[in-house]
Amino acid sequence: ISPIEKIKEPLKIKDKKDYIIKDYDGNIYVQNQENLEKIAAYLEKKYVPYPVLYSAEVKDTSKELKAERKSDAGKTEDYSKTNVQTKGIDEADIVKTDGKYIYFIRKNSLVVVDSNTKNLKVVATIKEQEEKFLRDIYVDSKKLYLIYDSNKKQNDIDKQITIVDIYDIRDITKIQKLKTNTLNGYYQESRKKGNELYVITDDYFRVSYIDNYNFGYKLQGFTQEEKTKSIENKKYKYDTTGIDLTKMLYIAFNPATQVININALSSNESSISNTLSYMGTSGNVYMSNDNLYIASGVYDYNEKTGYFNETTNIKKFAVDKNKFNYVGQVDVYGTLVNQFSLNEENNNLFVAYTKKSGEDSENIIDSFDKNMKKISSLNNLAKGEKIYSARFMQGKVYLVTFKEVDPLFVIDISKPENMKVLGYLKIPGYSNYLHPYKDGYLIGFGQKTKQKSAKTIVNDGFKIALFDVRDFTKPKQVDVKNIGARGSYSYIESDHKALMFDEKRDVFMIPVSVNKVDKKVYEGELTEDVSLSFVGAYLIKVSEKGFNIKSKISHYTDKQQKEINDYQVYDYDKQILRGIQIGDNLYTLSDYAMKVNNINTTKEIGFLKF
Repeated sequence: ISPIEKIKEPLKIKDKKDYIIKDYDGNIYVQNQENLEKIAAYLEKKYVPYPVLYSAEVKDTSKELKAERKSDAGKTEDYSKTNVQTKGIDEADIVKTDGKYIYFIRKNSLVVVDSNTKNLKVVATIKEQEEKFLRDIYVDSKKLYLIYDSNKKQNDIDKQITIVDIYDIRDITKIQKLKTNTLNGYYQESRKKGNELYVITDDYFRVSYIDNYNFGYKLQGFTQEEKTKSIENKKYKYDTTGIDLTKMLYIAFNPATQVININALSSNESSISNTLSYMGTSGNVYMSNDNLYIASGVYDYNEKTGYFNETTNIKKFAVDKNKFNYVGQVDVYGTLVNQFSLNEENNNLFVAYTKKSGEDSENIIDSFDKNMKKISSLNNLAKGEKIYSARFMQGKVYLVTFKEVDPLFVIDISKPENMKVLGYLKIPGYSNYLHPYKDGYLIGFGQKTKQKSAKTIVNDGFKIALFDVRDFTKPKQVDVKNIGARGSYSYIESDHKALMFDEKRDVFMIPVSVNKVDKKVYEGELTEDVSLSFVGAYLIKVSEKGFNIKSKISHYTDKQQKEINDYQVYDYDKQILRGIQIGDNLYTLSDYAMKVNNINTTKEIGFLKF
């Protein structure tokens, strides 16, 4: 069997019968009910050792709402943006600003706050019914986009859907909904480029499994006769109401019982302009300026080794405004740490991953050309360790691995056919996130560690490290700030969007939860009591020489902060989630309040309780 690429001229195939293929776009589609049943039967045989019923009920609905629009003015351009992976590709978050107003998800509602420190106030609130869970938002100069998880009843079955509400915000005192878009499946990820919003959802064929408690079958949505036939004859029913199978991609060698939908919503029309669907699974999402990559984990049990084979499948889709084109897929035999394990440079894809073989591991970087054909591999990086963070920049990748110490590798990928390690640095601890700073520096956010026993390394508090990588062959650590005792952490370790970085003023803000250790002698033995000591955010000044903690900001009063120390009283609503910079002001946000501090003097100049 040979793959057939896109063809313009008719192609004749000689067999027992003569076939002519024409206008083939290079993709394979499910096409019809019979093909779907064959695919599902194959998947059941391979992955599910018991009878199931499939029902895929997918429909798109949208409701147009008219709105009159008025202009708005007075916005500054000196404000922070969401910390994103790719310049020019916006990522959704729980807070956004347009320089005048701050839009913040608070307890499943959206609050809009006027940032004028002389008159801080909530100017608008959008609150929906309880069955809609507000996940993410986007803002541009004219519109506000709210992304919800929700469900609806369809044939007496609860079906998961994603809702994108689009509002006109040009007159903030009269925010008006332009349109409600209903998408199929669970909300997974999204990106925004220019006027196009891309929303990825994960839909499931409805599957009914054996009920282990009464040894019957839970076949919701089917008649008793169908249930009986299914049990007695092990027949399967595939209800595909609402799915256009002629437009659903079947991607060979990586089928699944799920449907991934890539939806394009045009800002100009405020509606769904195109959807690409394929049978597959979701995972890490990376978007370059021209392509969208979706990486998903595949785990197969290896009876010989007794371990699961961990594979990551990566699919590439070319994106041109609201048009998608499936390019190809690759499998790498290992796992990615997050979206920063993927990067596109000069039309080539680079993937950093950890490969496990039993209890052994190694770290690898693979390169692929624009057609997803493999170019080369760089193997045997930090054997026995795993990748904790990766950052690709200007023909280099900076890689942090860890087991006992924290090696920072500098790797040249400018020649994808001949990638090579230029230098590395070994220091205690590890970084979960690497952030570029100026030309030739990196900031690492992660954990310091200590040796507890001969075979045990434990986390020992949050740390921030500044690396000088101007000499690729000799990276060095310029400064490190250790914050708190074991158990101290920051949201930045798992969510890069928690970082507010003001490059103009060389400051950044991170939410932190800080622990302390009290050493006591109990019955002749030295013991350590770990307790919470501070909850809030740190505002930190950075230069090429290192860090200076300018301010520790909290939404607790001094009395409440003392109660944290003395009685471990914790109020989750007062945990700072994000920070926004507008001009010389830093706005910190929690579910409880918004506080404003001057970045230069750190003086508090405003407070708004929600």
